[in-house]
Amino acid sequence: MSTATVVQTRAVESEAAALHRLARQARDKGVEIIIDEDNRHWATSVSRPGERYVVTLASCSCAGFCRHSRCHHFAAILAEYHSLPALPAIAPEPGPAGRRRRRRRSGPRTAGAPRPARGRRSRR
Repeated sequence: MSTATVVQTRAVESEAAALHRLARQARDKGVEIIIDEDNRHWATSVSRPGERYVVTLASCSCAGFCRHSRCHHFAAILAEYHSLPALPAIAPEPGPAGRRRRRRRSGPRTAGAPRPARGRRSRR
């Protein structure tokens, strides 16, 4: 009896792409950056109304940042100060010139010659 293994792959998001995505989500959800009289920056919480987190260009005091080293609040302040990292360039898909061609068998094939089995090399 054989067992089949199913492997699921997940696209890995770059740090820059994640911060851009989080900044868009913060804008859409209404996260606000507030500057107090001591020039400290605070970010509003969407999930906990009335709660604010201290946020800098290096960190945030929310649990999400402690867990993942990034959060909506952190991305929002980076976007506010135009400090989001540049997105990596996406490699273009190879055109017709960049595709591999299938190898053709050398020599003519006769009509009555047996065809070798697939997946096995013929012995000559």
